Amino acid sequence: MKLASYNLENLFLRTRVLNQNNQAVAKEILKAHADVNAILAKTTYNAADKKKIVELLGVLGLKKSDESKFAILRQNRGHLIKRSGGQPQVVADGRGDWIGWVELVVEEVNEVATRNTGQVIRDLKADVVGVVKRKAARHSCASRRTSCPRRAARPTSTSC
Repeated sequence: MKLASYNLENLFLRTRVLNQNNQAVAKEILKAHADVNAILAKTTYNAADKKKIVELLGVLGLKKSDESKFAILRQNRGHLIKRSGGQPQVVADGRGDWIGWVELVVEEVNEVATRNTGQVIRDLKADVVGVVKRKAARHSCASRRTSCPRRAARPTSTSC
């Protein structure tokens, strides 16, 4: 019996920075994203943390706006930073002062990549296929109002 499992979380949508040809830029953005969120998770922010937050927001293109090509600063309650005088300033003293995070911008995966993934799943001819994040893929497909790729494999159970 042949078993297969697939993580299809990025089948229709993928983080924009991962679609870059320049891997050095992608690595820099991904590292800045991880580093800033690690600092933002701290209970309190000291002066060095605040300086580093501003520096990392700059790498992510978030010094002048809450949105950039690759990242979004979500400030759902309270404020992390104030932008005045051209230089952002961290106004939160810690996690309790605001609710938010930095997330990466996503974009649609091109149709060829989606079809290639389906082809691989079909060509392996597994007897049992486990799929992670199928619900998210179905939602994305329905919301795009375009033709979605045909199912690569038929489910072996009716629990879909």
